[in-house]
Amino acid sequence: MPGVLSTYWWEGKVTTDEEVLLIFKTTRADALLERLKALHPYETPEILVIPVERGLEAYMNWVVTSCGDPPSGDSPQSP
Repeated sequence: MPGVLSTYWWEGKVTTDEEVLLIFKTTRADALLERLKALHPYETPEILVIPVERGLEAYMNWVVTSCGDPPSGDSPQSP
């Protein structure tokens, strides 16, 4: 989601920057956290894991299936 405006303390002063918010839907949070940390240019990037308590059962099943290893290298199909 582009156009997120973040205000925060940085090096002793209040800073405001435009950022892009990314949302990843996965069952592999640990692997994603490590990969994002390795790729991100910030020393301390904002990387959060927000657990999902409930959702449409069919969609939740699709997420779980999609996060598995795709058969023969194919991409999972959306619902």
